[in-house]
Amino acid sequence: MLKEYEKDYQTGMDIPMISEMIYDYTSGYPVLVSAICKRLDENVAGTSGFPDRRAAWTREGVVAAVRLVETSNMALLEDLIKQLKDYPELKEMLRSILFEGESVAFNTHNEVINLARMFDYIKPVNGQVTIFNRIFEVVLYDYFLSEETIDNVTKKDAELNKGQFVIGGRLDMEALLRKFAEHYACVYTDTDQRFVEKFARKIFLMYLKPVINGTGNYYIEAQTRDEKRTDIIVDYRGEGKTAGG
Repeated sequence: MLKEYEKDYQTGMDIPMISEMIYDYTSGYPVLVSAICKRLDENVAGTSGFPDRRAAWTREGVVAAVRLVETSNMALLEDLIKQLKDYPELKEMLRSILFEGESVAFNTHNEVINLARMFDYIKPVNGQVTIFNRIFEVVLYDYFLSEETIDNVTKKDAELNKGQFVIGGRLDMEALLRKFAEHYACVYTDTDQRFVEKFARKIFLMYLKPVINGTGNYYIEAQTRDEKRTDIIVDYRGEGKTAGG
């Protein structure tokens, strides 16, 4: 598809790189692949940051298109959120996998797992339940985080200090991590340790999200999802950053 597009429009895109990026975000999910390409052509190209197709079909352009897809009201993603509301046990399983790193064996005799597989929200990886693709992951993370109380102190601290982390259009991850460590020590030092261990990933994502909101994407590195160490990959304006802990 990209070869045909490039033949027609001659954007100069790096087809292998663009293809790999799109696959990394979608795991080949056809509707999402088409949605990213459509957004690149119709909604990214011609904007202030991407004046033409040549500027749009780049790493940075793909990141912008993916974020547009993730925050859109396309039926596939609307249905995903609707199913969470209709099936509380499905919601709880996905939440525990994403935020608590819970390892769930992939067994289709389990009613909830079979339901999630039927909807194509999960897939088996090394015998464990895994969210089907990164876009589904981010949509789920964003939805779960939106359920937190609106006056959350962690969000407020991140919003207050955002200007320290984005300089010249680039994300300073080291500065963000240092400031988060200060916030964490101030707010959570006296909190029950079991609570902190259980919700540490959520606490950091609540700090990160206001900083990159609307510009960057994030996801959890699959290899560290169910371990005490968590690597969060942030793609900000086409530049990858890693926050490990």
